[in-house]
Amino acid sequence: MKVNFEEKTYESYFNIELSNRSDIFFPPGQSLEGLLGFDSSVLTRDKQLWNLFMSMSNSANNREIDLHEIAKAMENFESSWLKKIPQIKVNVLFQYKKPEYISSARGKEWHLWREPYYRYEIYQKQQELLMCINQKLGSKVLILYVSPALYDIRKLLEAHKAKRIIDFSNFQKVSALYGHHCNTYIQAGNYSIANSQPEKIKNIALLEELEQIEDRNTGDNIEFVINFCRQISNIMSEDKYYSELFNKLNQRFDNLKNDCRLVYNYIMLYHFRLLTGIQCLMQCHKLEK
Repeated sequence: MKVNFEEKTYESYFNIELSNRSDIFFPPGQSLEGLLGFDSSVLTRDKQLWNLFMSMSNSANNREIDLHEIAKAMENFESSWLKKIPQIKVNVLFQYKKPEYISSARGKEWHLWREPYYRYEIYQKQQELLMCINQKLGSKVLILYVSPALYDIRKLLEAHKAKRIIDFSNFQKVSALYGHHCNTYIQAGNYSIANSQPEKIKNIALLEELEQIEDRNTGDNIEFVINFCRQISNIMSEDKYYSELFNKLNQRFDNLKNDCRLVYNYIMLYHFRLLTGIQCLMQCHKLEK
């Protein structure tokens, strides 16, 4: 049975709830789509930036919009914003998975559960990239597969209204699924059974896991973000599967490297997500009351 809602819908609800139930979370480079796609909804955070965009868009020369000027404005805005927020604590990578809901005894893994269960595939190229990030960045990043333990849009909406999306989500560390081609589960908590050779794997409690993560930011937020983006960019540039397209996407923005460092690295991260579907969030310390 197919899950009858879009992965993007679940992802949006999940991110909203995570930001409300845990420390401050934010996706780095939120204004990037304004630079790359001129999406007005992400430019409205800053009136000056929005006015710049509108004046340039409405000019007679709007076919020759100076993206470098927009990038500089975004660089100033994003830099100022990172200086104002609490210190960033850690990077979190989420690979969202839309599962199948197996309700028939003819399901391949039915004998493991003997009741309806959820299953999602683990794609080799994707897993190899995630494992490479995990090995090179280690404790500097938490990398998880995230999948709903819901299959009906009405139940998803109910969970969203009740602020229980996280409660109805299955979390599994990428490293725990190394060597497997799929993961199965019957509910959010307790455990999963991964296959090639069936292996029972304990699930993690997301909010507890986030509380236990040690602070990895020893400098200021701007350098912390740039260093992380560079590490991801280096890994992508060396990856046999993704590197060629990733490097081609980045080439047109090479002129931003020197005077728009933050925006340039945000663009690298944007292309990383565009090609892989992996969501990056950054966790800040709690605001002092």
